Amino acid sequence: MTTSAAFSAGRLVASGRFIRNHWASCRNPHARVSRLFSSQGDLPQPRSVDELLQLHPPEPFSQPQSSQERAEFAALNQRYKADLAIFKRSGAINMNLIMPTWKTVTGGTRVRSRQGGLLIEFARGTGERTYDWENKKTFAMSPVELATLLDEPTKPHEFIHDPNINASSRGSIIKVFQCTMAERGLFFKLRVKERDSTEEWSISIPVSNGEYKLFQIISAYTLPYLMGFDQVVNQK
Repeated sequence: MTTSAAFSAGRLVASGRFIRNHWASCRNPHARVSRLFSSQGDLPQPRSVDELLQLHPPEPFSQPQSSQERAEFAALNQRYKADLAIFKRSGAINMNLIMPTWKTVTGGTRVRSRQGGLLIEFARGTGERTYDWENKKTFAMSPVELATLLDEPTKPHEFIHDPNINASSRGSIIKVFQCTMAERGLFFKLRVKERDSTEEWSISIPVSNGEYKLFQIISAYTLPYLMGFDQVVNQK
């Protein structure tokens, strides 16, 4: 056998071995999820929103305040639309990017006035492939929160938001987002407590291994854009 033929035969054997190994790893994704999360142990028992507030004070994620900020925010988020949707029997999730807003200071320099984020919308299932989007609840994840999920993807996480933290109605609405792990997969959960309501709104959506991987890829790719660094790097 010539040197060229031997080299080609070796590549074929190596390629065949890679394909067999790759196919074997893909045949049972649920087993991989089970092995991945089985070492996490039993999850802690659910806690009330009041207990969570004492452990983790909410971080501000304010809405645009001035008319200029609101106009820029609307313009940035109306140019293009792309979302990541997850539909399950218990409910649905829809994710959209919130781009950063800018303001012009003395000298003509534009500085970031508000960082972007990932807006996650939750809707309960009302029937076969139908969802109650009119009464949806939202949670805007900040870049730091997204980076935290990326840094420790196999650990449970919870984030607490007070949408009115900088207003006189502070504490009137508390939102708790949780990413929990289990042997059968993982779940995105949202709990909303309103001061004027005696009941707590909650939902838990199962997320598949592939859906979570896609969520991670999109989050990692968009983080510099949510912080506005693409504008700084690409400025003329």
